[in-house]
Amino acid sequence: MDIIRHKKACVYMAVEEILHDQMMQIAVVLDVVDRARSRKRKRRVLAVPYGIVHRIPDQVKHLNRIIGFSDVDCLLNLRMDRNTFGRLCLLLRDLGGLKDGRFVTVEEQVALFLSVLAHHKKNRVVKFDFWRSGQTVSHYIHVVLRAILNLHVILLVKPTAVQEDSTDPRWKWFRGCLGALDGTYINVMVPNIDKPRYRTRKGQISTNTLAVCDKNMKFVYVLPGWEGSAADARILRDALNRPNGFKVPRGSYYLVDNGYANSEGFLAPYKGVRYHLKEWGPMAARPQNAEELFNMRHTKARNVIERAFGVMKMRWGILRSTTFYPVKVQNRLIMACFLLNNFIRTEMDVDPLEQAFDNLPQDNEFSEPEHGDYVDAVEPSPEWAATRDAIAQSMWQQCLMDNRARYPAPFCCCGNGKMLLRCAGWKARNAGRYYYKCPLNGGHEGDFLWFDEVHAQGEAAFANAPPPVTSFTSNSVPRSANSYTDHARDDTGVGNTFPEVGRARRDTDEQNNFMFMAIVFILLGFVAGKLV
Repeated sequence: MDIIRHKKACVYMAVEEILHDQMMQIAVVLDVVDRARSRKRKRRVLAVPYGIVHRIPDQVKHLNRIIGFSDVDCLLNLRMDRNTFGRLCLLLRDLGGLKDGRFVTVEEQVALFLSVLAHHKKNRVVKFDFWRSGQTVSHYIHVVLRAILNLHVILLVKPTAVQEDSTDPRWKWFRGCLGALDGTYINVMVPNIDKPRYRTRKGQISTNTLAVCDKNMKFVYVLPGWEGSAADARILRDALNRPNGFKVPRGSYYLVDNGYANSEGFLAPYKGVRYHLKEWGPMAARPQNAEELFNMRHTKARNVIERAFGVMKMRWGILRSTTFYPVKVQNRLIMACFLLNNFIRTEMDVDPLEQAFDNLPQDNEFSEPEHGDYVDAVEPSPEWAATRDAIAQSMWQQCLMDNRARYPAPFCCCGNGKMLLRCAGWKARNAGRYYYKCPLNGGHEGDFLWFDEVHAQGEAAFANAPPPVTSFTSNSVPRSANSYTDHARDDTGVGNTFPEVGRARRDTDEQNNFMFMAIVFILLGFVAGKLV
């Protein structure tokens, strides 16, 4: 009996140990589960401040920093002051179809879009600045882009022709002119298979954008999307042939450069004659004939489109570098930049980028007529060439009349009346200078006065007494100068009314020739020494 009891006691003790071990294991498992649950609770507590509701104060604070404190911050970040930004939001809300989202207001949507255009920010940067997700930023950029493009009828301006009584020194010579047009390259990102078509003559991958502006630097028509390898004339021809494309009323015209044909509706400068502004600097020669005078005034007026392009690329950083959007979206962004530029020029009283043009008339309403006689081709014609010649001759005759009124001719010492203004010929030592000569050649064939030497004494000298006469031999007087408008060139082949410029050029040429000959002789001596 004792043995049986002992065995039962041993079994009970073994069962008790097994149960105790199981209870300890269960306690350990429950402790692990409880710790895991506590960690999840802590994670939830830490994640609460980053929810949508908790991010709203930071979002409002950032937007108020941009548009709520000062115009300076708004200009630096959005390229417009607070008043203009508010008007743009109202316009997009009322006419563009833009609406407040569930968590994003119209003001924040527009601020998102303008910050991308102004500084070319990437999606990750914008979402960090505005406390939004990348999907939200991308969605509202496209929404605002569509709303702005819907306002193109309002934002594109209708140009007005230069009137007969215009007093603008740049435009009064081009009566009937509507503005200027040109193309500009804007870098884009395209697939590798399309890069040869978009490669420009400068080696960049760009799109050639045609833009037309009026004399107030407001854009009338914009056509983006053409490849960088396309010629300007081809793009203009395409713009004219589109159903709702570029319209030029007959009898009016735009100023263009030599990349376009001088045809009806498009006035181009003379080819083979100096044209660009850098060729008309302070030390350059004055216009010597009607063609040069026309080109000088043409480039000064047409420069309005170049200034408009410069202001555009200064204002919108997205136009200065390549974007990673699809080509179709990139072309729409380019169009939106041009439209917003018109709106800013119309609404802002003072623009730091355009302070010189803040007093121009405000007219941003565009209403295209349904019927009218428009230019439909870009082909050179003799009639339009004659029109250009008539404008050039009119400019030249007016210039001569102004000069004669400003600088009256002196009296000849022989008493035969006022002397005639002539131009020195090719063989004269002072070629390119103007001089006065006796009209009757009565015993004074070799006596004349240099134009610049006479008028350096001032206009009062002609009213009080005749100036002194400098005598020269008859051989030094050019015989071929028989009119007021003879065209002369100095030894360098460039017309020059300023003697000091001609002398400096001749001295420089002589020095260059001397140095060239010296170098040649040194090289010949060196080669001869090697051969010996």
